[in-house]
Amino acid sequence: MFRYPLFAFVSGLLLLLVIGHAAAQMYKYQDEDGVWHFSDNPPPSEQRRRHPSQDEQPSNEKQVIIHRQGEEDAPIFEVSNTLPMPIQLEFSAGQLQNMRADPPLPLRKVIGPGSREPLTRFEKIDPDTPWSYTYRTRFVPGNPAAEHMTGKPYLPPFSPHKEFSIAQAFNGEAGHNAHALTRYAVDIPMPADSTVHAARSGTVVEMNTGKLSPERREKTFYVRILHRDGTFGLYAHLVPESVKLFTGMTINRGQILGRLGSGAEESSPYLHFAVQKNVGMQLESIPFEFTSLDGSPQTPKTDLLLRHPL
Repeated sequence: MFRYPLFAFVSGLLLLLVIGHAAAQMYKYQDEDGVWHFSDNPPPSEQRRRHPSQDEQPSNEKQVIIHRQGEEDAPIFEVSNTLPMPIQLEFSAGQLQNMRADPPLPLRKVIGPGSREPLTRFEKIDPDTPWSYTYRTRFVPGNPAAEHMTGKPYLPPFSPHKEFSIAQAFNGEAGHNAHALTRYAVDIPMPADSTVHAARSGTVVEMNTGKLSPERREKTFYVRILHRDGTFGLYAHLVPESVKLFTGMTINRGQILGRLGSGAEESSPYLHFAVQKNVGMQLESIPFEFTSLDGSPQTPKTDLLLRHPL
């Protein structure tokens, strides 16, 4: 399992520092904003200092890794994506003193699952002048070039032969319209412990606890499924112990993902479901349709009674 905020994917990716040939002392530290600094000058005393021989090694969790190789004053950067999904990475420079990047920064690049790609290299402009540089990284799940496959409606995400009404649909005033992540989400009240089923086949890419959008205060357990068309299905308010899945697992349409939780004290149990897409360094929910009882598509609306077609 890997962890990152549901609504933001920002700097702080695990950095691998690979030291090249012996050279003058280099100072490396990360400030309170998460920006990495490299310089041949000592850092301010209030900043956390790290010796260049102190390499950072990856954990066993799947992750995105920035590799730094080459000489201290001519570093080469690469990225590894060990996640079971494509990501879009942004690599940007803060302050470059007597340094230039090739290719220029900032740059954005789509990194496929399980792949390693070159990013950029820095080089000194004047070999006799002090140098320093800072950089930041952030990534967002998915490929912004993905196109939502609209020809096949989504299966209602509950058990066959069941029917439930939608309590909040697209642009719901109870909280959905406050952020692009939830604008086209739906809330479906169901009894606690009801089974939650996959609305479309795909691959499990995340199981985690987090906020559904930045303005939300409460956190919830969710499962994220990558669909064949590059979009994601998000299923929230599940009981963590009921989810017997693993990242990278193939999921069939209608397959059980887990069970619905009992809900917060102030609300009844409900499933939060959304289809999301990377629209360019940002995840957003997008409109979709459910399959009706007769197999025809139907747009989710508040108070609409969803009947499972199977």
